[in-house]
Amino acid sequence: MHRFLIMAAYAVTLIFFVSFVSPILYAQEVKPRLNKSGPDAINKFCAGQGYPVKRRYVDPCARVGSFTAMHEIFSSSPIKKGNSVRALPYAEISMTDPKLTNLANVVLENEPVTALLIWRRGKIHTEVYQYDRKPTDLFISFSMHKTVTGLLVDVALQNKKINSISDSVTDYLKFLRGTDWENVSIKNALRMSSGLPVNQREFLLPLLFKNKDRATLLKKIFNTQKAQAGESFLYNDANTYVLGMLTEEVYRKTQGDLISEFLWHKIGPEANAAILTTKSGQHLVSASMLARPRDYLRLGLLILEDGLNYRGDQTISPIWIKGLFGQTKLSQECPFGRDCSDIDWGYSQQAWLPPYPNTTALIGKYGQLILVSKDTDTVLVMLSVNDPKPIARSATIRSLLKYVSTE
Repeated sequence: MHRFLIMAAYAVTLIFFVSFVSPILYAQEVKPRLNKSGPDAINKFCAGQGYPVKRRYVDPCARVGSFTAMHEIFSSSPIKKGNSVRALPYAEISMTDPKLTNLANVVLENEPVTALLIWRRGKIHTEVYQYDRKPTDLFISFSMHKTVTGLLVDVALQNKKINSISDSVTDYLKFLRGTDWENVSIKNALRMSSGLPVNQREFLLPLLFKNKDRATLLKKIFNTQKAQAGESFLYNDANTYVLGMLTEEVYRKTQGDLISEFLWHKIGPEANAAILTTKSGQHLVSASMLARPRDYLRLGLLILEDGLNYRGDQTISPIWIKGLFGQTKLSQECPFGRDCSDIDWGYSQQAWLPPYPNTTALIGKYGQLILVSKDTDTVLVMLSVNDPKPIARSATIRSLLKYVSTE
């Protein structure tokens, strides 16, 4: 009897240990954090109104709601995913970097960030959503989309649809012949050096709000060359539209279909993305793509992993990847290289060169960012509703970017 009681007590102790104690011994993984609120949620971003969705999406009150509903406010087309999904494992909390976590939290507490993901050395270390946004929402990319358009140029080069980036854009876009675009090479457009000044509002807003024709607006930009093509950096969306329409022309497909076939099917996304269109169906090939944050991360991983997708297919060419990181002669030439100006940010192939070695960045107007660092094996994805300003002006964001790029 005594022996039986001892065994029973042992069994109860074992059950207690397994049920309550042993889980402590197992590592706990990072989990997505969902915050209902965020900085200035009530005073600036209208949390009390449920983050309203409006066609005038630039108003601070409408940004949170509208930036994840642009494909519902305006005409859009799906960017279809494939059948397989790339798994994204989470790091064990005990293996995360406390300083990195702290820097990320400072950004989240001070900047209007709607989503922040940080991937380091093969796993997600941070995943946070604010202002009641969800992992399943489609977030507008704004000018991060430009880099995607650039990637399609590389695909067309690989497939011999384009002979050389030294070709004039009018070799492929015949409707621009007889305009100043004849002086602009594909290389010039990739580096924002067409020399053609463009009023961004007068070019972009008629496409989105008034169903204007893309070709008609591009043809209006002629006999206005401000500088000789290739000599100066003059950032505008018309360069990207020329590239986007050129790849559509050589493939005879819309950009949404091209992204789906050559990129989205390759990176293993978890969901369809979307691209905005005019009411008549013309795809808006710059600043108009939407996707889930984890799929933006998968796009960043394609760049981090030298253009190889998760199945080992060479999706983007190695030389294009080198250019994205400022590692080619072309990407180091002034005024385009990262060492050519006081701010130390360069520009190459429709992507930014941050002032850190072996980094590249996709950047959008309101604080959208995919930063890729080879030295630290990091991809950082940030979606935001910030006021339009250079990302580097924020001391908190600058500290985070420097750390993830160098430490």
